[in-house]
Amino acid sequence: MMASFWAGAATGLAAGLLVGGGGVAALQATRPDPWIAAGGDWYRLPAQAKANPLPQVFKTPGKGWDYGAATRGLSAAGTTPGLVRVELAQVQGPIGVSLAKPDGSALISKEAKAPQGPGPFRMYFKAPGGQPVAVLLRNPGAEGQGGSVQVKSVSFVAQAKATPQVLAEANKAGVN
Repeated sequence: MMASFWAGAATGLAAGLLVGGGGVAALQATRPDPWIAAGGDWYRLPAQAKANPLPQVFKTPGKGWDYGAATRGLSAAGTTPGLVRVELAQVQGPIGVSLAKPDGSALISKEAKAPQGPGPFRMYFKAPGGQPVAVLLRNPGAEGQGGSVQVKSVSFVAQAKATPQVLAEANKAGVN
């Protein structure tokens, strides 16, 4: 009688742990994604021609340091410190990606060279808050060689809402 009691208790405990563990896993899987669309219209440079919504392919010119495309300003990333994530694919040739002032007068982040290949690639940039920011694509100095890239999305997460998983992912990829 006592043996069957302990066997039943052990079975109940094991089932409770499995169900409880599954509940924790389900809770983590349904946690809302803290990233939000960053907004901001894209423009092809130097023509200042408005581009269609993302995803969109942009080309950089063959002249070193010339601009290929930029946003007018990311609505979500202007006033609050946080991270900007730029998702790219189909990177061919040299592509420099950075955060800049919307008028292009100065870079706000370090410029990073996009990895070559089909992707997808995620690049992370620190948005300081307190000032509007734009994403800038340009030729990072490879004279005579232009490039092309598909920008899939641009997202923002406020520093206060960045989960440990978001920070670990960004730190692993490198924050610019």
